[in-house]
Amino acid sequence: MNRLLFFWGLIVVFLLAGCGGGDSNDGAPSNIKKSLQEISIELMETPILGVSTLSVIVGQELSFKAIGKFDDGTIQDLTSSVSWFLDHPESIHINASGRAIGISVGKSTIKANFNGIISNGITIDTISPHLQEITITFNRDNLPIGSLIQAKAIGIYENGITSNITSLVEWSSSLALVSFQKDGLLKPISVGIDVITASYQGIISSPRDIKVTDAIIESISISSKSTKIDKNLTTRFTATAIYSDNTEVDVTNSAKWSSSNVNIATVDNTGLVNAIAVGNANIQASFSGKTSQSVTLNVTAPTLEKLEIITTKRHFFVTEEYYLKAQKLFSNGEREDVTKQVTWTSTYNKIIEIDHTGLMKALATGDSIINASGFGLVSNDLMLTVNNATLTRIDILSPISSLKAGQTSQLKVIAVDSANNMVDITDDASFNVSKSNVVSVSKGGVVKALRPGFTTLNVQYQHLTSSEIKIEVEDFNSINIEPAVFSLAPNQKLQLHAFGIYNEGEKIEVTNDVAWSTTTPSSIHLDGDTNGLIKGIKPNSEIDNINATLGSFTAKSTVNVNSTNHFKRIVLARNSLFTSELELPEDGVIYSGVNEPLVFTIKGKELVVTQSQSDIFNLMSVTSEIRSSTYPSSLSAFITAVEYSYNCTQKGIDFGFCENEEDIRSDHFKMFGTRLNFDNTKSISDVYSGEYEHFRLDDSRPISYKITINTLKNTCTVEDASHHYYECNKLSINNVTGEISSLVYEITSHGRRYYGQLTGAINGASNEFITGFIHGKDNNTSIDMFSITKG
Repeated sequence: MNRLLFFWGLIVVFLLAGCGGGDSNDGAPSNIKKSLQEISIELMETPILGVSTLSVIVGQELSFKAIGKFDDGTIQDLTSSVSWFLDHPESIHINASGRAIGISVGKSTIKANFNGIISNGITIDTISPHLQEITITFNRDNLPIGSLIQAKAIGIYENGITSNITSLVEWSSSLALVSFQKDGLLKPISVGIDVITASYQGIISSPRDIKVTDAIIESISISSKSTKIDKNLTTRFTATAIYSDNTEVDVTNSAKWSSSNVNIATVDNTGLVNAIAVGNANIQASFSGKTSQSVTLNVTAPTLEKLEIITTKRHFFVTEEYYLKAQKLFSNGEREDVTKQVTWTSTYNKIIEIDHTGLMKALATGDSIINASGFGLVSNDLMLTVNNATLTRIDILSPISSLKAGQTSQLKVIAVDSANNMVDITDDASFNVSKSNVVSVSKGGVVKALRPGFTTLNVQYQHLTSSEIKIEVEDFNSINIEPAVFSLAPNQKLQLHAFGIYNEGEKIEVTNDVAWSTTTPSSIHLDGDTNGLIKGIKPNSEIDNINATLGSFTAKSTVNVNSTNHFKRIVLARNSLFTSELELPEDGVIYSGVNEPLVFTIKGKELVVTQSQSDIFNLMSVTSEIRSSTYPSSLSAFITAVEYSYNCTQKGIDFGFCENEEDIRSDHFKMFGTRLNFDNTKSISDVYSGEYEHFRLDDSRPISYKITINTLKNTCTVEDASHHYYECNKLSINNVTGEISSLVYEITSHGRRYYGQLTGAINGASNEFITGFIHGKDNNTSIDMFSITKG
């Protein structure tokens, strides 16, 4: 009954819209001045398949289009201007916009009329076959929040007739995760997997899954407050990711920036643009496979804005001389000294005279206005005053008696005249120290303590010199060398550092101030005696000492030149997984030997990362196993933009997914510290049971996933933050009862399958695993995605 009411409702809509049946030309476009020669009409939809005539099913709609051809050879769409008419309106109806609907079984010919010109006719056969089946399709499998997807319903009728019945069916979903718009458009509501069906005339389609996902990035947009700047200035661009749900996320610091002409303007990874030369450069940003629009930056030549006199003094004594400076000031803030290129003037030459170099002389008491002119500009007026007194002495205020190395202190210097007037001359005075390696003094009177010792300091101004003051830089309480204990291979170099230590824990580097020496020069070579760079020469069964001496203090560092230390120099490609085999000494520190990026320390039976010195190398996992007096170890690392380290201090298996930087949404996971722990109380068949969390970085939106592993032979599932499950097909170990020959891991997520195999003998009784790697495949492209290690 409801379906019948719906059908007759469509008829009412068509009647209200208007029906053509005569020769009226109402609605003809008033702007047509040329002569119409011919009208042709055409059907816009694909006809029903499986029939020999143009047919429409009762209740189905069709669209017609009317095209006018004029005497000047032009054509024009007249669909809404013509009058539509048909010979049998009881079988089909057509409204003023050319939309037709089948009403009852029968044939009717449709034509169009404009100003008495009749079009060709198209005969439509309205049929009412028996519907047998409905199939539904989507134009894509995933439906991100904020987007629309087109669903299509195809009716399969008797005698092989098929027809698009999308507008006739009633759509439904099992979980209401989507809503239905006009003509089969689906709009997502909530993330998850919904089941969609379509029904018509009592026939229900087979269910079809639709996966509603989080919003995806639709586009990247960049902007800047200014797209026209002077040379040598900077401007900042921002990048915004616009998601399918219309939310916006600032991805300025995550985007990859580019300039079309780096000789005109460069852009760094934060969107900061530096204008280098006059011209135009196009700025763009890309992120997660999307590229922004191109924004043109116009770099212009700076313009001269004014001429300015520069001085720190305005009061002088009779007979005093002083240099003034003149500078050009440009629109980009740049300054240029033009002191000797301008014309200087003084309003009262008997008080102050000034020559072409900017040198002024105070001749008599009074005031005079100084200015400079040139380049079509006149500078600011500068009022200078000459005091009625003579300069008699220089005093240092707030004198310093004692400092610690690294500390600073501000001096203040005044000039006193015969009338006992005082003028601050700190910025104009010259400072002299007797020992420049103990303290330094910058222009402006800032004293910095460099190393323990004594020095004297005085100040000069004009023809006068101040009294000396004494400054003591306190001695250290001790000095030390870092690292204090380490191992070195022949021909391996290592930079040592020396530090002075105060009781309060303050530490000052004195590497270049100490005297370096070694007790065994045949084993250790010092690169000079002042910089702390050493090199192993040959193995030595004795302990070698490196000494650093400063004053009365001497620090020692212990080194063992060991031939069992073997290093491989590793050249890394971007986004590559690498392995470095190292034999480590039983005690001590070892460096990786590639620009000293990582430092490892042996502590007991564990290999622990103690320091990371570079953001190029990032530690994923480290494993170690005791074999006599050395630790054969594997280091696996992956180059990413984030620096982190991981200490392998317990037994188990680590699963790690390496993120693909170039395609952050390709469902590669980044897993930190995920570990399947076990001990001797469990059998090897249930070692791996449990739940383990890992994280994926998804366009600046962190999403948590959980892997649940039941037993070695069972399947596992992946649950995302919205509690939707995906299949994790295999986690199995072959030949469980004996030695394990291979470990297979496979996971399917978001339509992608990742899998790999680790081979090596695994003895469940003794809990010893051979270190290895899973080499994964992503859509048949071989990449090193997983690392599995056991210590």
